[in-house]
Amino acid sequence: MSDLFSGGINQLDRIEAKLDRLLEKRKPTKPKSAKFNVYDDKFLSIWLDYPSMSGANKAKAYSAYKKRLSETKQPLQLSVNIHMAVIKYAKFCKATNRYVMLPSTFFGPARHYNDNWNVPVVADTAPTDNQKLQGWAESKGLRTPRPGESWDMYRRAVTQLYRPAQ
Repeated sequence: MSDLFSGGINQLDRIEAKLDRLLEKRKPTKPKSAKFNVYDDKFLSIWLDYPSMSGANKAKAYSAYKKRLSETKQPLQLSVNIHMAVIKYAKFCKATNRYVMLPSTFFGPARHYNDNWNVPVVADTAPTDNQKLQGWAESKGLRTPRPGESWDMYRRAVTQLYRPAQ
């Protein structure tokens, strides 16, 4: 007890010293990374418009997207161009019933967002069968065959009247 009041090392001081040594030896821990990444609003709107597919990795896509933006002097313009390309690509995939490429590939170094993603125009031509020709013409709002009109004359008249929408 006299040690306690006389300024000597007491039990509490020894525990504190030992605790300090233990804490010094311990390596500083890195903060655990969050289980989610923070994406900017532009990318999130692009992500929502991208055609859905299994196996898409948002983090890899975001990384590729940010890499492309860092390579240009006009990142805002490129972001808008990529978003427009994604919308065209989604329409293209739906119209052609083709597979959807991984978003990280689409935004990747090959820059697939610069490709032509126009939906192919399918020519709507009159059927060759005469019986089907009349039904086809009526579905387009065109006239029916006139009495005494040959099928060849009717076909010419219908094809002249029909102008597909561009």
